[in-house]
Amino acid sequence: MDRVRYYARRVRHILYGPYCFQFGPHTRSLQFSPNVLGVFTDCVQADAKGPLLPRLQSLQFVPAQYGADPEMYYYHAAVLFGPNLRKVHVPKLMHLSTSSTGRWTDATASVLALGTSKFRNLVSFKTFTQPVEPQALCHLSRLPFLRMIGVQLDHRFDKEMLSLFDPVRGDAGRGFYGLVELRLDHNDYVQLPRAVLSTVRSFRLRYVHIRVRYGITSAEDIRDLFKTLAGSNACAAIHTVRLELGDLMYNIATLQGVVSGRTLAPLYALKRLSYLSLHAKGPVTVTNQDLCDAASAWPRLTHLHLEPGYRLSPLDGTVFKPSATFAGLVALARRCPLLEHIGIALDPHTAALPDVHGVADLNTRPAQGFVHRALRWLDVGLSPLEEGEDVRFAAALSDVFPGLQYMNNHWQYMYPGPVVNAVAAMLQREEYAERWGDVRRLVSVFVHVREQERRWGRGQRAITGGDA
Repeated sequence: MDRVRYYARRVRHILYGPYCFQFGPHTRSLQFSPNVLGVFTDCVQADAKGPLLPRLQSLQFVPAQYGADPEMYYYHAAVLFGPNLRKVHVPKLMHLSTSSTGRWTDATASVLALGTSKFRNLVSFKTFTQPVEPQALCHLSRLPFLRMIGVQLDHRFDKEMLSLFDPVRGDAGRGFYGLVELRLDHNDYVQLPRAVLSTVRSFRLRYVHIRVRYGITSAEDIRDLFKTLAGSNACAAIHTVRLELGDLMYNIATLQGVVSGRTLAPLYALKRLSYLSLHAKGPVTVTNQDLCDAASAWPRLTHLHLEPGYRLSPLDGTVFKPSATFAGLVALARRCPLLEHIGIALDPHTAALPDVHGVADLNTRPAQGFVHRALRWLDVGLSPLEEGEDVRFAAALSDVFPGLQYMNNHWQYMYPGPVVNAVAAMLQREEYAERWGDVRRLVSVFVHVREQERRWGRGQRAITGGDA
């Protein structure tokens, strides 16, 4: 304990490391573990002569693991980060984070929030799975140097949070003036993250990640969230938007209320958007025109994922048919030369595609000779692929996207549920999964064969002097 007390004033970083728990004469970084946490707790309780770590700049706190006694571990955590936090706090603390995994007990859920008001110069604050109370978040919104924040909104204070972060009458008012990265989690509602987002006044905001774990969300709620995001000061700078939702509210028979291009339309104001990801337990359908509009609005797009892997089927076991086709995929690629990842549900019907086997005329090729080499990943989700269309669709893909390396479908993970003919639905699932597997294998084969043909052609032209 004496050594800890002696070297503590030199410590600048407390990090997590399961294998290294030692103190050296030139210690500037201290590995953090349950054992070290216990030692520091004893020092805090025994020492009442001011801050224990006067030069501390970063602190990472992880849940109990590696054989630690959880009860004792959280007791130490409560002592160190509870009322005694004033002994640890110094103005130089800039980075504070907890693990993004782990289970927290109710007794320690707001341990860090007790001392948050004492931190004035924080640059990053990420607690992830640990709930943060409204007053602590309100204090964070006023910090002048805060650049990154990732918190879970405490569901026990929903009403207080909504009133506090009301953009007109709330006490939090406007804040987060220098924020660059924003991550908000909530268990049930998207309205709370939207309320917090409406108070952000930063012109530097680049990254927005919102997750709602268990609640039911409607397409209008998502559209309102996107409107709030597009109406913020940072709409000209945002390049990444990630949205993870639970169940979606819609009518499966009429498909009324599904997430569509209209839902995404407010995001067209984000001209620098390069990464858009929407995960939800419900259908997301876009048309070819929606893909064209998105490509026109986001020419820098590199990643577009619109939940292609969740399609509920009616009780007769039929599959919902997507609206986007190969033509829309090509239109998107034409205007987004940097696009590397596409995840959308496709209608891969190939009747309109010309035969590309051995045809040299550019006018008969699927995209009139257009080639997009940046695309590496295609996720088709639960797109239906009928018998006999796998070879032609693979030929078209390999002709337009020769750099395609990974293809993913979700048929092998789908369980048909309580449909009338469950056996037929299972067989259909296996057939679709097998066909998409064939497409994935054939794409690489066709690309390899075409490359061999080009090399042969170049060799023939060199021999004949360009006449071949």
